[in-house]
Amino acid sequence: MDLLDGSIKDKFKKGLETNEIPNPPAIQKSRINYDGSSFQVEIPPPSFNVGFLVVVVFICVFELIFLTTFAIPFLTQTDVPGVFLIFAAIFGLIFLGLPTWFLIRLIGITFVATQSVSVSNDTLKVTKGWPLRKTKSISANEIEEFIMGVQKPGTRGNKAVVTIGVSLEIQAISDADQLSFGAGLPPDELEDIYALAKGIQVS
Repeated sequence: MDLLDGSIKDKFKKGLETNEIPNPPAIQKSRINYDGSSFQVEIPPPSFNVGFLVVVVFICVFELIFLTTFAIPFLTQTDVPGVFLIFAAIFGLIFLGLPTWFLIRLIGITFVATQSVSVSNDTLKVTKGWPLRKTKSISANEIEEFIMGVQKPGTRGNKAVVTIGVSLEIQAISDADQLSFGAGLPPDELEDIYALAKGIQVS
């Protein structure tokens, strides 16, 4: 097993990690509460982006083709046996219901879902998701990498994810877990949040 080698706190104390605080961006999308010993930030949804548009168009075209070539011609027949209607309902649920649910969830994540981040000297806690918000936390003493990067599928036990349009985020990684937040923010704002959060982590 490829284990990491020491917390960022220990690395900072040994001079192996640095943390430069950049100038804050002129315009910030997120709401930040920073008092030097703790840090809370409310990150807004990513909002519209080209990747979102591509996925929406693809799903709509797929469902339109399915309706016009299968569902409507099949349902307009008058002598369809009941067993075939049941089969058609199951088939429609798979090919219409699942893409529609994915589309609704994507719209929620893109335009509704916020991210709440709380950082202290002891714990990093992230709450995000839609429609159900989930909270995960990692002890500050267990965080061994704290970086800005693009999440890659299949690393450190994480399931593959589909990143729509935006992909740069802040990642906190331990041997056992990984938290990420900040996807959708401009790079300069993400850098500012990263530096402030890291400063609390290593203090």
